[in-house]
Amino acid sequence: MKRAIAFRRFKVAFARASVIGALVGVCALVLAAGAAAGQPTKTPVNDSVSLDFPAGTVCDFHYSLSGTSTGTQTVFSDRIEFHLVQLVTHVNVDTGYTLTERDQFDFTVYPDGTSKQVGLVFDLRDASGKLVLVRAGQVIFDPSGNVVKITPHMTADFAGTICPALGGSPA
Repeated sequence: MKRAIAFRRFKVAFARASVIGALVGVCALVLAAGAAAGQPTKTPVNDSVSLDFPAGTVCDFHYSLSGTSTGTQTVFSDRIEFHLVQLVTHVNVDTGYTLTERDQFDFTVYPDGTSKQVGLVFDLRDASGKLVLVRAGQVIFDPSGNVVKITPHMTADFAGTICPALGGSPA
């Protein structure tokens, strides 16, 4: 369960559908405990992940990513807030082309399973530091992980964003 939550915090835009069920169950338990205590509890977040996807699963090329997520998690009686900074390396394994990413955003989960992500969610740069892509704004999700509301300049399509930036297409 901890691994699923860490993955959710690491790349929310990528893992919405696969982790939302586990996150809703955990959040309901944590929120109930937080409500009983009455005081918000703040804990540090320090996670890392490395994922590898063969050609045809995310992109039309062999794609890998690795990164870290640091920040805080605060449990209130009516929500859980994550304030995160993520450092991510995206690699087109077939060509070796690499992009780095530094994101800073807030992610809030509510007891009914809805969630909201606000901030800089893609700040992609090439090896020379040249800006390749920026996406920032707000996305609101229903309990199933479906996008309910999205601001301009944001994207809910992870593969549609990262695969072209790395020189390919979504699978």
